[in-house]
Amino acid sequence: MEPNRAISRTSHGKIRDRSAALVIAGATLLLPPVAGIALADTTLAGFPFALAYIFTVWIALIAGAAILSRPLAKADEPDATRNPAGSGD
Repeated sequence: MEPNRAISRTSHGKIRDRSAALVIAGATLLLPPVAGIALADTTLAGFPFALAYIFTVWIALIAGAAILSRPLAKADEPDATRNPAGSGD
């Protein structure tokens, strides 16, 4: 196995681990006991704090997924130099 290929696979695994951690963190932050902390009768910029909390977590999850998806998409693209079209490999 080529050294660059091994590094690529290690990096790919780390990104997948971070993606799983993002899902777990998002689920934890949106669980009723944790989200229930945000049920205070206060407002933030005119919005109820619970609404601001839910949308902030939601936006953070979307941003995290967008950041993590770019390297995964690049890693899943076929390598044209390794397996050229029509080579029969």
